[in-house]
Amino acid sequence: MKKYTIIAVALTCLIGAWMVFRYISTPMVSVVMSTYNRADLLPRAVESILNQTYGDFEFIIIDDGSTDGTADILRAYAEQDNRIKVITNRPNQGLIVSLNKGIDAARGKYIARMDDDDVAVPQRFERQVAFMEGHSDVAAVGSWISPLDSMTPYSFQRETDPERIRIMLYLGSVPVCHPSLLMRRDFLNRHHIRYRQGYEAAEDRPFYGEIISAGGQIANIPEVLMHYRLHGSNNPEYYRRQAVNKRRFHIAFINRFFSFDASEPFRKCDLLPRMLKANTEKHLVDQDTLARVYQDLCGSMDTDYLKETEQ
Repeated sequence: MKKYTIIAVALTCLIGAWMVFRYISTPMVSVVMSTYNRADLLPRAVESILNQTYGDFEFIIIDDGSTDGTADILRAYAEQDNRIKVITNRPNQGLIVSLNKGIDAARGKYIARMDDDDVAVPQRFERQVAFMEGHSDVAAVGSWISPLDSMTPYSFQRETDPERIRIMLYLGSVPVCHPSLLMRRDFLNRHHIRYRQGYEAAEDRPFYGEIISAGGQIANIPEVLMHYRLHGSNNPEYYRRQAVNKRRFHIAFINRFFSFDASEPFRKCDLLPRMLKANTEKHLVDQDTLARVYQDLCGSMDTDYLKETEQ
Protein backbone atom coordinates (compact mmCIF):
# COMPACT_ATOMS: atom_id res chain seq x y z
CA MET A 1 0.00 0.00 0.00
CA LYS A 2 2.84 2.34 0.90
CA LYS A 3 4.43 1.65 -2.48
CA TYR A 4 1.28 2.72 -4.34
CA THR A 5 0.99 5.85 -2.18
CA ILE A 6 4.54 6.85 -3.09
CA ILE A 7 3.83 6.27 -6.79
CA ALA A 8 0.63 8.34 -6.59
CA VAL A 9 2.44 11.20 -4.88
CA ALA A 10 5.25 11.08 -7.45
CA LEU A 11 2.76 11.16 -10.33
CA THR A 12 0.94 14.08 -8.74
CA CYS A 13 4.20 15.97 -8.41
CA LEU A 14 5.15 15.26 -12.01
CA ILE A 15 1.76 16.42 -13.28
CA GLY A 16 2.00 19.55 -11.14
CA ALA A 17 5.51 20.29 -12.38
CA TRP A 18 4.36 19.84 -15.99
CA MET A 19 1.45 22.24 -15.47
CA VAL A 20 3.76 24.83 -13.92
CA PHE A 21 6.22 24.40 -16.79
CA ARG A 22 3.41 24.84 -19.32
CA TYR A 23 2.33 28.03 -17.55
CA ILE A 24 5.75 29.65 -17.18
CA SER A 25 7.25 28.49 -20.50
CA THR A 26 7.49 31.22 -23.09
CA PRO A 27 5.49 30.68 -26.28
CA MET A 28 7.04 31.59 -29.60
CA VAL A 29 4.02 33.71 -30.62
CA SER A 30 1.63 35.90 -28.63
CA VAL A 31 -1.55 36.58 -30.58
CA VAL A 32 -3.23 39.86 -29.63
CA MET A 33 -6.86 40.47 -30.56
CA SER A 34 -9.36 43.00 -29.24
CA THR A 35 -13.09 42.39 -29.62
CA TYR A 36 -16.20 44.43 -28.98
CA ASN A 37 -19.76 43.19 -29.60
CA ARG A 38 -18.83 40.85 -32.46
CA ALA A 39 -20.41 37.68 -31.08
CA ASP A 40 -21.69 36.80 -34.55
CA LEU A 41 -18.25 36.93 -36.24
CA LEU A 42 -15.97 36.10 -33.33
CA PRO A 43 -16.09 32.26 -33.41
CA ARG A 44 -14.76 31.97 -36.95
CA ALA A 45 -11.89 34.36 -36.17
CA VAL A 46 -10.97 32.52 -32.96
CA GLU A 47 -11.13 29.08 -34.58
CA SER A 48 -8.90 30.21 -37.45
CA ILE A 49 -6.19 30.87 -34.83
CA LEU A 50 -6.78 27.72 -32.80
CA ASN A 51 -6.56 25.65 -36.00
CA GLN A 52 -3.13 26.96 -37.03
CA THR A 53 -0.58 24.39 -38.21
CA TYR A 54 1.92 26.15 -35.92
CA GLY A 55 0.70 25.66 -32.37
CA ASP A 56 3.33 27.29 -30.12
CA PHE A 57 1.36 30.40 -29.20
CA GLU A 58 -0.68 32.08 -26.51
CA PHE A 59 -3.89 33.81 -27.56
CA ILE A 60 -4.53 37.06 -25.68
CA ILE A 61 -8.07 38.30 -26.29
CA ILE A 62 -9.22 41.62 -24.87
CA ASP A 63 -12.98 41.81 -24.41
CA ASP A 64 -13.40 45.58 -24.60
CA GLY A 65 -16.58 45.88 -22.54
CA SER A 66 -18.85 43.85 -24.84
CA THR A 67 -22.56 43.76 -24.00
CA ASP A 68 -23.71 41.00 -26.36
CA GLY A 69 -22.70 37.33 -25.94
CA THR A 70 -18.97 37.83 -26.38
CA ALA A 71 -17.99 37.08 -22.76
CA ASP A 72 -19.80 33.73 -22.83
CA ILE A 73 -18.16 32.76 -26.13
CA LEU A 74 -14.69 33.61 -24.85
CA ARG A 75 -15.29 31.77 -21.56
CA ALA A 76 -16.25 28.63 -23.45
CA TYR A 77 -13.18 28.78 -25.69
CA ALA A 78 -10.86 29.45 -22.74
CA GLU A 79 -12.22 26.38 -20.94
CA GLN A 80 -11.45 24.26 -24.01
CA ASP A 81 -7.98 25.64 -24.80
CA ASN A 82 -5.54 26.86 -22.13
CA ARG A 83 -3.60 28.91 -24.69
CA ILE A 84 -6.41 31.49 -24.51
CA LYS A 85 -5.97 34.32 -22.00
CA VAL A 86 -8.91 36.73 -21.68
CA ILE A 87 -8.52 40.31 -20.47
CA THR A 88 -11.77 42.14 -19.76
CA ASN A 89 -12.21 45.92 -19.93
CA ARG A 90 -15.01 47.50 -17.94
CA PRO A 91 -16.24 49.78 -19.41
CA ASN A 92 -15.27 49.90 -23.09
CA GLN A 93 -11.87 51.63 -23.42
CA GLY A 94 -11.28 51.59 -27.19
CA LEU A 95 -9.02 49.69 -29.56
CA ILE A 96 -5.80 51.60 -28.84
CA VAL A 97 -5.92 50.97 -25.08
CA SER A 98 -6.88 47.34 -25.65
CA LEU A 99 -4.07 46.61 -28.12
CA ASN A 100 -1.50 48.20 -25.83
CA LYS A 101 -2.76 46.03 -22.96
CA GLY A 102 -2.32 42.99 -25.16
CA ILE A 103 1.24 43.94 -26.12
CA ASP A 104 2.12 44.57 -22.47
CA ALA A 105 0.75 41.13 -21.51
CA ALA A 106 2.50 39.29 -24.35
CA ARG A 107 5.32 36.87 -23.48
CA GLY A 108 6.23 35.49 -26.91
CA LYS A 109 9.23 36.21 -29.08
CA TYR A 110 6.76 37.45 -31.69
CA ILE A 111 3.47 39.32 -31.41
CA ALA A 112 0.81 38.51 -33.99
CA ARG A 113 -2.08 40.89 -34.59
CA MET A 114 -5.55 39.56 -35.32
CA ASP A 115 -8.95 41.19 -35.75
CA ASP A 116 -12.20 39.71 -34.50
CA ASP A 117 -13.89 39.72 -37.92
CA ASP A 118 -11.07 38.30 -40.08
CA VAL A 119 -9.97 34.74 -40.78
CA ALA A 120 -6.34 33.55 -40.80
CA VAL A 121 -5.40 30.72 -43.14
CA PRO A 122 -4.08 27.63 -41.31
CA GLN A 123 -0.46 28.15 -42.40
CA ARG A 124 -0.25 31.82 -41.40
CA PHE A 125 1.99 31.47 -38.33
CA GLU A 126 4.02 28.67 -39.84
CA ARG A 127 4.94 30.87 -42.82
CA GLN A 128 5.47 34.06 -40.83
CA VAL A 129 7.62 32.56 -38.07
CA ALA A 130 9.81 30.83 -40.68
CA PHE A 131 10.20 34.16 -42.52
CA MET A 132 11.16 36.10 -39.40
CA GLU A 133 13.58 33.43 -38.24
CA GLY A 134 15.34 33.79 -41.59
CA HIS A 135 15.24 37.62 -41.81
CA SER A 136 16.71 39.09 -38.63
CA ASP A 137 16.69 42.59 -40.16
CA VAL A 138 12.87 42.65 -40.45
CA ALA A 139 10.94 44.01 -37.46
CA ALA A 140 7.45 43.18 -38.73
CA VAL A 141 5.99 41.10 -41.53
CA GLY A 142 2.50 41.06 -42.98
CA SER A 143 1.09 39.12 -45.88
CA TRP A 144 -1.10 39.47 -48.90
CA ILE A 145 -4.77 39.42 -48.02
CA SER A 146 -7.93 38.39 -49.85
CA PRO A 147 -11.69 38.64 -49.43
CA LEU A 148 -13.30 35.97 -47.29
CA ASP A 149 -13.40 32.53 -48.93
CA SER A 150 -11.15 33.65 -51.81
CA MET A 151 -7.42 33.23 -52.40
CA THR A 152 -7.15 36.10 -54.92
CA PRO A 153 -5.31 38.96 -53.17
CA TYR A 154 -6.70 42.47 -53.08
CA SER A 155 -4.99 44.68 -55.65
CA PHE A 156 -3.78 47.14 -52.99
CA GLN A 157 -1.87 44.42 -51.16
CA ARG A 158 0.95 43.53 -53.54
CA GLU A 159 4.08 45.26 -52.20
CA THR A 160 6.73 43.02 -50.63
CA ASP A 161 9.98 45.02 -50.66
CA PRO A 162 10.59 46.80 -47.31
CA GLU A 163 12.03 49.91 -49.00
CA ARG A 164 9.01 50.31 -51.27
CA ILE A 165 6.71 49.78 -48.29
CA ARG A 166 8.60 52.52 -46.43
CA ILE A 167 8.20 54.91 -49.38
CA MET A 168 4.51 54.13 -49.80
CA LEU A 169 3.95 54.98 -46.15
CA TYR A 170 5.47 58.43 -46.72
CA LEU A 171 3.11 58.79 -49.70
CA GLY A 172 0.02 58.18 -47.61
CA SER A 173 -0.53 54.55 -48.63
CA VAL A 174 -0.21 51.57 -46.34
CA PRO A 175 0.40 48.38 -48.34
CA VAL A 176 0.49 46.30 -45.15
CA CYS A 177 -2.58 44.72 -43.59
CA HIS A 178 -2.58 45.63 -39.92
CA PRO A 179 -4.22 42.44 -38.54
CA SER A 180 -1.87 40.28 -40.63
CA LEU A 181 1.26 41.53 -38.83
CA LEU A 182 3.78 39.41 -36.95
CA MET A 183 6.24 41.62 -35.01
CA ARG A 184 9.35 41.19 -32.88
CA ARG A 185 8.33 41.87 -29.28
CA ASP A 186 11.86 42.81 -28.19
CA PHE A 187 12.04 45.43 -30.97
CA LEU A 188 8.77 47.03 -29.82
CA ASN A 189 9.86 47.05 -26.18
CA ARG A 190 13.41 48.23 -26.86
CA HIS A 191 12.10 51.27 -28.76
CA HIS A 192 9.03 51.82 -26.55
CA ILE A 193 6.69 51.40 -29.51
CA ARG A 194 2.97 51.31 -28.71
CA TYR A 195 -0.22 52.53 -30.35
CA ARG A 196 -0.69 56.28 -29.98
CA GLN A 197 -3.72 57.89 -28.43
CA GLY A 198 -5.26 60.55 -30.65
CA TYR A 199 -5.16 58.45 -33.82
CA GLU A 200 -8.42 56.58 -33.40
CA ALA A 201 -9.52 54.66 -36.52
CA ALA A 202 -6.03 55.17 -38.01
CA GLU A 203 -3.89 53.70 -35.24
CA ASP A 204 -1.81 51.58 -37.61
CA ARG A 205 -0.20 54.57 -39.40
CA PRO A 206 1.81 56.09 -36.52
CA PHE A 207 2.57 52.56 -35.28
CA TYR A 208 4.26 51.77 -38.62
CA GLY A 209 5.90 55.20 -38.54
CA GLU A 210 7.50 54.47 -35.18
CA ILE A 211 8.83 51.13 -36.42
CA ILE A 212 10.40 52.82 -39.44
CA SER A 213 11.75 55.71 -37.38
CA ALA A 214 13.45 53.20 -35.07
CA GLY A 215 15.23 51.64 -38.05
CA GLY A 216 12.93 48.65 -38.43
CA GLN A 217 11.96 47.11 -41.74
CA ILE A 218 8.40 46.06 -42.60
CA ALA A 219 7.87 43.36 -45.21
CA ASN A 220 5.04 41.38 -46.77
CA ILE A 221 5.04 37.68 -47.57
CA PRO A 222 3.75 37.35 -51.17
CA GLU A 223 1.12 34.82 -50.23
CA VAL A 224 -2.48 35.15 -49.01
CA LEU A 225 -2.34 34.32 -45.30
CA MET A 226 -5.35 36.34 -44.18
CA HIS A 227 -8.96 36.69 -45.29
CA TYR A 228 -9.79 40.33 -44.58
CA ARG A 229 -13.37 41.50 -44.15
CA LEU A 230 -14.24 44.79 -45.84
CA HIS A 231 -17.54 46.15 -44.59
CA GLY A 232 -19.30 49.44 -44.10
CA SER A 233 -20.79 48.75 -40.70
CA ASN A 234 -19.07 51.68 -38.99
CA ASN A 235 -20.94 54.95 -38.66
CA PRO A 236 -20.05 58.03 -40.76
CA GLU A 237 -18.31 59.68 -37.79
CA TYR A 238 -15.83 56.76 -37.68
CA TYR A 239 -14.82 57.31 -41.31
CA ARG A 240 -14.63 61.07 -40.86
CA ARG A 241 -12.31 60.65 -37.87
CA GLN A 242 -10.27 58.08 -39.77
CA ALA A 243 -9.77 60.41 -42.74
CA VAL A 244 -8.72 63.30 -40.49
CA ASN A 245 -6.24 61.22 -38.49
CA LYS A 246 -4.75 59.54 -41.56
CA ARG A 247 -4.09 62.89 -43.20
CA ARG A 248 -2.73 64.39 -39.98
CA PHE A 249 -0.20 61.59 -39.62
CA HIS A 250 0.92 61.54 -43.26
CA ILE A 251 1.41 65.30 -43.38
CA ALA A 252 3.62 65.08 -40.30
CA PHE A 253 5.52 62.18 -41.86
CA ILE A 254 6.15 63.86 -45.24
CA ASN A 255 7.49 66.89 -43.36
CA ARG A 256 10.59 64.83 -42.68
CA PHE A 257 11.43 65.36 -46.35
CA PHE A 258 10.27 68.94 -46.82
CA SER A 259 7.93 71.54 -45.38
CA PHE A 260 4.38 70.66 -46.33
CA ASP A 261 1.44 72.99 -45.86
CA ALA A 262 -1.61 71.23 -44.44
CA SER A 263 -3.80 73.05 -46.98
CA GLU A 264 -1.93 71.46 -49.93
CA PRO A 265 -3.47 68.49 -51.72
CA PHE A 266 -1.79 65.22 -50.76
CA ARG A 267 -1.20 63.79 -54.26
CA LYS A 268 1.49 61.17 -54.86
CA CYS A 269 2.63 62.49 -58.24
CA ASP A 270 3.03 65.98 -56.78
CA LEU A 271 4.94 64.71 -53.76
CA LEU A 272 7.37 62.38 -55.51
CA PRO A 273 9.46 64.99 -57.43
CA ARG A 274 9.88 66.97 -54.24
CA MET A 275 10.79 63.82 -52.32
CA LEU A 276 13.41 62.91 -54.93
CA LYS A 277 15.01 66.31 -54.65
CA ALA A 278 14.93 66.42 -50.84
CA ASN A 279 16.24 62.87 -50.57
CA THR A 280 19.50 63.78 -52.35
CA GLU A 281 20.45 65.57 -49.12
CA LYS A 282 18.48 63.76 -46.42
CA HIS A 283 18.92 60.15 -47.59
CA LEU A 284 15.77 58.99 -45.82
CA VAL A 285 15.09 56.24 -48.37
CA ASP A 286 16.97 54.54 -51.19
CA GLN A 287 17.10 57.00 -54.10
CA ASP A 288 16.96 54.39 -56.88
CA THR A 289 13.95 52.69 -55.31
CA LEU A 290 12.27 56.08 -54.89
CA ALA A 291 12.84 56.84 -58.59
CA ARG A 292 11.36 53.46 -59.58
CA VAL A 293 8.29 54.09 -57.42
CA TYR A 294 7.90 57.48 -59.13
CA GLN A 295 8.01 55.89 -62.57
CA ASP A 296 5.67 53.06 -61.55
CA LEU A 297 3.05 55.40 -60.13
CA CYS A 298 3.31 58.40 -62.42
CA GLY A 299 4.71 57.02 -65.66
CA SER A 300 7.40 59.65 -66.14
CA MET A 301 10.14 61.50 -64.32
CA ASP A 302 10.18 65.22 -63.56
CA THR A 303 12.62 66.64 -66.14
CA ASP A 304 13.56 69.62 -63.98
CA TYR A 305 14.61 67.25 -61.24
CA LEU A 306 16.67 65.19 -63.70
CA LYS A 307 18.47 68.30 -64.93
CA GLU A 308 19.31 69.35 -61.40
CA THR A 309 20.77 65.97 -60.46
CA GLU A 310 22.88 65.80 -63.63
CA GLN A 311 24.67 69.08 -62.82
